Amino acid sequence: MATLEYDVQNCPNCGNIFRKTTWPVCQDCKNEMENELSKCTEFIRRNRQTTMSQLVEQTGVSEINITKYIRDGKINISDVPNLSYPCDLCESSIRKGNLCVKCRMKINTDIDKMKRNEQEDREKLAKENRASFIIQDRFNKK
Repeated sequence: MATLEYDVQNCPNCGNIFRKTTWPVCQDCKNEMENELSKCTEFIRRNRQTTMSQLVEQTGVSEINITKYIRDGKINISDVPNLSYPCDLCESSIRKGNLCVKCRMKINTDIDKMKRNEQEDREKLAKENRASFIIQDRFNKK
């Protein structure tokens, strides 16, 4: 007797169990996302000068979801000059990516500093190892 197996999982949005397809959410959440996306794109098409707060207010879609749609490439803001979303770290307005220029530069500076410190630590350790080796050699020669 053959058993039927279904690839099921819990929807990350609502928690309902659903049969996994190409969408990572259940059918109800997929429909809701498509509805939100449609509202946003239609409003943007009619109002090219809209801001994030106007878009949220007029469509009823949360800023978090709108930001996700923009980052996922589902909403194109290249022709909407006043539409931006917050940087993940400092929450200043940005139009692409997750971080503003200032935060990206800060992170890169911190990474460079960590690399330099790590290199200095390795050099210091190597120098200490050489010094102890030389002292050890002196004891062995006696």
